[in-house]
Amino acid sequence: MYPPEPDHSQQDPARPATNSQAHAMQALPRVSVWAVLGLSIISLGLYYTYWLFTRTQIINRLSDKPISPTLVHTVLGLLMLNLILSFVSGYNPDNEQYQQLASISGLSYSLLNLFWVFTVRQRLHKMTQAGERSLFWINGIWTFLFQVLYLQFKINEYIEEHTSESTLLV
Repeated sequence: MYPPEPDHSQQDPARPATNSQAHAMQALPRVSVWAVLGLSIISLGLYYTYWLFTRTQIINRLSDKPISPTLVHTVLGLLMLNLILSFVSGYNPDNEQYQQLASISGLSYSLLNLFWVFTVRQRLHKMTQAGERSLFWINGIWTFLFQVLYLQFKINEYIEEHTSESTLLV
């Protein structure tokens, strides 16, 4: 008889993630944080949303609890609406209704986008099984301040740590 497998649902923060979890995180691309910042600036912030969208697709393939497509599509729809309303209000600067609608759609986009960032953060925690005392814990304040830049930093940190461990074992 085989011994029962241990329950890893409440993983010890000091204990590293299993190989399957490390492999799941390895599926996320390692990109320089400076590259993410540069591409976000060059694209006027559109790369930021592209980053979230592509990481969400990867996480949804690997996670047993995918990020809601409704959330993703709502944020993307609000982004498009905000872009359209901003252009229209730029061509009609005297029309305050367009400016107000652009402001409301921009605020709605920003709030839902922040919720999306924290949802990605939560799924990354689930994938790494990182506890609050773990090196791979993604801090909420830093996530709020730096959002995708900080998430990419933590992804890179996790990949580098587990890549060096796997090369030492070979």
